[in-house]
Amino acid sequence: MADHSAVGPIALITGASSGIGLAYAKHLAAQGHRLILVSQDPDRLAQACQQLGESVIAQHALDLSERAGVNALIEAVPTPDVLLPMQASRSLAKLAPSSVKRVIVCTIYSVEGSSIYSRRYCH
Repeated sequence: MADHSAVGPIALITGASSGIGLAYAKHLAAQGHRLILVSQDPDRLAQACQQLGESVIAQHALDLSERAGVNALIEAVPTPDVLLPMQASRSLAKLAPSSVKRVIVCTIYSVEGSSIYSRRYCH
């Protein structure tokens, strides 16, 4: 994992070990963000961290559908500059105080076998 004293915005991504979460992590790493990755699956999380290399400053294998997982995350991480809650949890709102610069909320809908992807930026 990267040096925590490095300069660059911090992005916290839940559901970061695969799919859209991992794709966003790769995109933000390429833009110079330092990443905090969260996933329920520790093995896939380790693989994602290997792919992302020095951009990862922290990783947390947590189930955010459980209150204990959300509380553990809140206690463990600094306030991020960017929050991408791919693993849904209403309690993640606690991670988005006014000091968070950007929250990206993604929703995938499935309509008759086709996925429709929507993205909303909240500032």
